[in-house]
Amino acid sequence: MDLNEMLKNGGTQEEEPSDAAYTEYDFSDETPETDEPEPSVDDLFFDAEFEGQPDREQYRKPRKTRIGKKHIIIAAVCLAAVLILGGILFAVVRNTRSDEYDNTGSFYFSSDLLTTDGGEFTVYNEIAFLVRNFADKLRISEETIESVTVTVFCDGKDITSECVIEKERDTLEAGDIVTSLVTVRLPDDYNGVPVEIETVSRPTEIRLRGTFTVVPSWGYSFSDKEGSVSGKLVIWANEEITLTVTWDPELMTADPTNAYVKSGADGSSCDVTLAAGTGCEIYFFKENINADYSLPDFEAITVRKTGGPGGGNSAPTGNPEN
Repeated sequence: MDLNEMLKNGGTQEEEPSDAAYTEYDFSDETPETDEPEPSVDDLFFDAEFEGQPDREQYRKPRKTRIGKKHIIIAAVCLAAVLILGGILFAVVRNTRSDEYDNTGSFYFSSDLLTTDGGEFTVYNEIAFLVRNFADKLRISEETIESVTVTVFCDGKDITSECVIEKERDTLEAGDIVTSLVTVRLPDDYNGVPVEIETVSRPTEIRLRGTFTVVPSWGYSFSDKEGSVSGKLVIWANEEITLTVTWDPELMTADPTNAYVKSGADGSSCDVTLAAGTGCEIYFFKENINADYSLPDFEAITVRKTGGPGGGNSAPTGNPEN
């Protein structure tokens, strides 16, 4: 190396490697050439030499299942058999089922309120219910109900003879739907007292029952005594109602400040309209303070129903009125 090259290399002289430092390397293919072909991917994965590896001949595409006419016919036959067996079972169950209204298979006796077990009801003024010759529109009695007996009990005592019983009809002919309205009116002493009604059909005996408590729909009371200046009329109602109050003007004069009295035109009567659950009071000034105008002999006051549910006129038969 000359002086200039030494100066370029920082004043030092590098030793050149000797030929011995170089080792010859043969870059030719190390794998010896053979005549056998290179294995494919399938050969590598499906080589029978691998233990436990199944032969690729065993692999098949899944076969498509086809539903043929034979399968459809078999399914239809099975379904039909199930339906037939189900229908037979339903018919057996239905035919063996008993009905509380049906004693003979063709005789029916029922009511809109009364039942074999008996229910409890609160009614106004009177007891009314229907008796029928059918259980429903499809089950109508094929035998005529020749008679219906009605019996009334209070605390186990038969009080039928004390009551007024009316029946729309006593015979219910077979074949057609027939109903009969039964009305029972109790004496005033039984107002607010539970009573049991029992009906029995003939010739086939079926008993239907119900317990009723009768409450008057309205009532009144007139209180007076000897020596008092005035008497007092009290009216009450369990239903919406219009009443007409009439008094004897020669015995008493109605309080002119009362709103109901003001509506009267002749000075001897007035109309009173009450809502359900309400009442009113009217005072009357007496002509003779030594008299007791509450006694029935005087007939100083009368109260009649003139309007409301049911309508019509009905004079009170008791105090309170039933």
